[in-house]
Amino acid sequence: MAFQVNAHVGNRTASSHGVVERIMTDSDRRAFGLDGDNLFRAVERFRGRWPTGAWVRSPAIAGGVDLYQAYAHQGWRQVVTRLEPISSTIHHPNTDRTTVVTARLSNNSSFPGEFFANLSNETTNSATTSWSSTHGIEVGQSVSYSIGVVSGETSFGYSYQWGRGGEQTTASSVSFVTGVTVHLQPGQGVIVRLLAEQGWARITTRYRASLTGHVAQNFNPPHQGHHFWAHSVNSILQASGLPTQIFIENTVDVGFFANSHVDMQDLVTGVIVPIGTDKIFRPLALKYDEIKEDDEKFADEKEQQKGEHKKETKH
Repeated sequence: MAFQVNAHVGNRTASSHGVVERIMTDSDRRAFGLDGDNLFRAVERFRGRWPTGAWVRSPAIAGGVDLYQAYAHQGWRQVVTRLEPISSTIHHPNTDRTTVVTARLSNNSSFPGEFFANLSNETTNSATTSWSSTHGIEVGQSVSYSIGVVSGETSFGYSYQWGRGGEQTTASSVSFVTGVTVHLQPGQGVIVRLLAEQGWARITTRYRASLTGHVAQNFNPPHQGHHFWAHSVNSILQASGLPTQIFIENTVDVGFFANSHVDMQDLVTGVIVPIGTDKIFRPLALKYDEIKEDDEKFADEKEQQKGEHKKETKH
């Protein structure tokens, strides 16, 4: 199965799961130091004698039979490589407030009015992954990352081929779209800003490769009265001072945007007011009744001016 890493930057929590088990491959043999004559040398150090043949998997042909099949009833098992994540950790999470897009609204008329600001922009979430360069373990599996940002935000995800050398960078688009209506008095102006948290974090996942099973051996002439032997692969590794486990580290650096909100700044007073997007907003720090009074007074004055203008026209 593929590997899955779940990380929540806001909570600083991370977990990982998945496992791959397969018959030991040639690349695994190289990684554990059992390729070519190294396998024979390891058996020699364990048994004190160079074997005629040594195998970690079928076909292990000796005496006209496959030793793993012929002695399966005695518990002889091909060597299996097991790869699994054992820990995931979030390092150095950090966020800064940044302005995504702005809009300037001005009322250049002689009447109060409502002005609409459409705020939209597109940016990217990104992830760059790198691997331990010397592990030598090859697995045809992907690693999927689900990265949560802050509470209530939808997580974003990436998928990489496991263990691919060098760095891989992936980016996904993030769209910010909102609209707000602002009530402005004559001559008044504001800057409406769409802001978001821009964040960074590093996610480190540690994997472990281990082996189980037996190394099948053939000795001719017989060794201690027997041609065929099988011993735990880990016993043979330990006798040769070779590792019984290999640890691989994967590092992912993520950059993200989240937790957007809108505010506005009065062009004259410089006052910044946080706002939503479902109401009509008045940037001045006045009570609604006071603004309503001003609007009604202004409307009455306009009506009075119209009436006086009509009288002058009749004369």
